[in-house]
Amino acid sequence: MATTNIDEIFKQIEKDFEIMSEKAARSAAIKAQKDISRKADQFIDEYYASYSPSWYRRKYALYDLVEEYYKETDKPNGIEIEFGIIYDPSKLDGVHKSYSWWHQGGGAWVSRADESKFNFVSQNNGIPQPEWIANKFIEGIHPSGKLGDDGGMSDAQSPDQKMQKFFDKELGNIVNEYINTALWEAISKYF
Repeated sequence: MATTNIDEIFKQIEKDFEIMSEKAARSAAIKAQKDISRKADQFIDEYYASYSPSWYRRKYALYDLVEEYYKETDKPNGIEIEFGIIYDPSKLDGVHKSYSWWHQGGGAWVSRADESKFNFVSQNNGIPQPEWIANKFIEGIHPSGKLGDDGGMSDAQSPDQKMQKFFDKELGNIVNEYINTALWEAISKYF
């Protein structure tokens, strides 16, 4: 009959626990980052679904905004892991155009409603800027594309608010579950 020295197993688990914990944290962060990216795509889907423009054609480029972020830093008492997503407006450079004759070039957008600044004999009254488009999305505001309507239509809850709610109410539990699963899998290999 084979015997197992349980004390020796637990001593080895205790000795290896820091390494197991770091591996579990890395694994959990990578999995949770994928969950965050899926949520970001879901919120983009919801943003597009909440408003159907009649004055402009969509490019569906907001999905390009999402960029995963991951950073590890060694600390005296372990590792620090930062993970998530960032919205990178530069990914929208050159994507959006204006169909208005007056808005074919230039810097900041000038509305026709602002007659003191709008140049009625030029095409350089601005084009949609990537930062402006990204900020409108993050705030949950849909540009109407109609003359004089700079406010657009707002969603009841912005993608930023939805993401914050996800971080506050769900993400911690998800990460803990991933860590616990990874730790139990690592510990079970000792038996």
